[in-house]
Amino acid sequence: MKDTLLNLQRAEAFDVHAERMQNAPQLFEQEVRERLELSREVRGWQYVRARACQQQYKAALAHIFERYDFLVSPSVPVTATEVDAREVRLGEQIIDVRAALLSHTCAWNLTGLPALSLPAGQVRGMPVGLQVIGAAGGDDYLLQVMSRLYRRD
Repeated sequence: MKDTLLNLQRAEAFDVHAERMQNAPQLFEQEVRERLELSREVRGWQYVRARACQQQYKAALAHIFERYDFLVSPSVPVTATEVDAREVRLGEQIIDVRAALLSHTCAWNLTGLPALSLPAGQVRGMPVGLQVIGAAGGDDYLLQVMSRLYRRD
């Protein structure tokens, strides 16, 4: 799933920024410029295959939401990191912070499902979030239910 989203995002990001990358690459910060240069490498067949996979994921999740109103998970698998951190420990592994922070949300980004992240307390003094995901087109329902459940009167 991650590779599918990555190929779609890269191809579409490069499409949006290709002209500016060619004419004025200095306008981009180095990290962004490097990501866009990688994006140039996505092949047409990879993009087409990723779009087909995206549709399969959407269909599979639609079946799940025939039975359930919401899915619930932690928003991210780690507690908050330092702002400039590039790596984080996840269990016994050291992984890229960006990959960790996106790991529990990429499915919803890929499929376009509505999702909310709500504060859910703290772990070792750092905030943690609870993610609630709704069915396709269920944005209003998700917001209504969560606003009732999360009311802090």
